[in-house]
Amino acid sequence: MRCPLMIAGFLVAMLSAVNSGAGPIGLLDQYAKDPPPSGISSHGSVFGRYSYEPLGVHAIDVAQTFTVGIPGRLSYVEVFMNYVDLPTDPLVLDIRRTIDGVPVENDTEALGFLSVGPAAVPQGAHAFVGFDLTSLGIEVTSGEMLAFVLQSNTSFGNEYGTSGTAVIDQYASGQYFHRVSWDTGQWKTAASNVDLRFATYVTPASVPDPGSTLLLLGMALVGLRACRKRM
Repeated sequence: MRCPLMIAGFLVAMLSAVNSGAGPIGLLDQYAKDPPPSGISSHGSVFGRYSYEPLGVHAIDVAQTFTVGIPGRLSYVEVFMNYVDLPTDPLVLDIRRTIDGVPVENDTEALGFLSVGPAAVPQGAHAFVGFDLTSLGIEVTSGEMLAFVLQSNTSFGNEYGTSGTAVIDQYASGQYFHRVSWDTGQWKTAASNVDLRFATYVTPASVPDPGSTLLLLGMALVGLRACRKRM
């Protein structure tokens, strides 16, 4: 009976490792998800690319910097968002480095980006919208300051909206930025205590990948079959 018990113990240990808190979106790392305290006004911003005569086509982009806590692979980002009238174009999120705490200006230097359609964003009331970054393979280290940037080519009047806090600094390891091309076209922040409501998730490097886990489980099952033949 010793062999089956050993194999069973191995299987339990493997399953415990797989389900130790790292789900498909990884482990919660950085966040400012709590609603503003009672009586504190919230900060909101909309963005899009639209015609602003006589200056032509311009953009309003928003960003939030954050400092990585868990080393590994950045796997998921949530942002508190909405829209009022249906946007005309997808929403694009990218991850980029920062220089002296400010997101890099050049969009081509992004570490990775993905887009979601308007259907992924709630109409009316804000809610957290998830961005699955697992396919981008962005490796992060503890203490590294990065930024996520939100952009869209949607028309004026059909913007996406974000929300956060503007009075109490609920996230001290980063801040909100925006840029408008009819101004300087560079990233600016209203104040150091302004943050979007967001969360980032990281898959730690120590978490076994699904392929390796399945291989080890298969080996355990083969061992269990061999044990049964001996009995």
